[in-house]
Amino acid sequence: MFGRQVKPTRWSGYARSGVPYYLLVDRDPRQSGVTLFGEPNKAEATYQALGEWKFGEGVRLPEPFDVEIRTDAWKPWG
Repeated sequence: MFGRQVKPTRWSGYARSGVPYYLLVDRDPRQSGVTLFGEPNKAEATYQALGEWKFGEGVRLPEPFDVEIRTDAWKPWG
């Protein structure tokens, strides 16, 4: 077999197809927060983490969005 086999996931499919950004909102109480991924590597089906925020902090998305998302009302799962 040639190359490393990567189990297809929604995440890897987005990266492989070149979706430029992936915003993950994680409400798990052990690690709640927001992570912005970008710079997809199509060959490896991976992203780079571009920013991380805790709930309560403003999430600033880059161009072409150029918007800040308020997270002060977001809570981890109960």
